Amino acid sequence: MGGAVAKQSENSGAETGKFTAELATEYVPRFGSEGWRSAFSSDVAIMISMMSTAFMAHYSAPKFNWELQNNTMARFNRVVALSFADEMKRFYDKENIAAVAQLHHV
Repeated sequence: MGGAVAKQSENSGAETGKFTAELATEYVPRFGSEGWRSAFSSDVAIMISMMSTAFMAHYSAPKFNWELQNNTMARFNRVVALSFADEMKRFYDKENIAAVAQLHHV
């Protein structure tokens, strides 16, 4: 761990990383000039909610499989695929896109 902290502090002032020149402009990370104040933006709240949802889903997956009647991998994969498709449908619903866009620009 000490090596990772030393490496991080060693590169903290670097303008670009080793592979940044190979990235297309739209994929180059931009951290802005807000510093610690950016931790209180709505983007951070969205990221935290997404990460907590992903953690809970992955942590609970074995339990879902165990509780599935006739729990085979094929049935579990079907449940996962249907759940994912349902969430994508909800996410791409035009009303939800408008609501998310409105919240993001407030």
